[in-house]
Amino acid sequence: MSDKVISDLKQKVMGILGKEVINVDPSNDGGPGDTFEKLLGVKLNNLPLPDFGGVVELKTGKLASGMTKKQSYLTLFHHDS
Repeated sequence: MSDKVISDLKQKVMGILGKEVINVDPSNDGGPGDTFEKLLGVKLNNLPLPDFGGVVELKTGKLASGMTKKQSYLTLFHHDS
């Protein structure tokens, strides 16, 4: 991985940690991921390509809270056959 890309990503993540933000699209399940990409300055897409600097694929997940104990799966790897 490119050290510059990883360094830039760390710097951007540190800049948004602890901030309360509004979900860019609360009507869909991908809203948190879209919000994270927007905060990092990544163009929104659903392509199976690395999102950040052409090197890092960003993934997000939701924590179960309140009355809902639903937890969704997070796919980390894909295999093209």
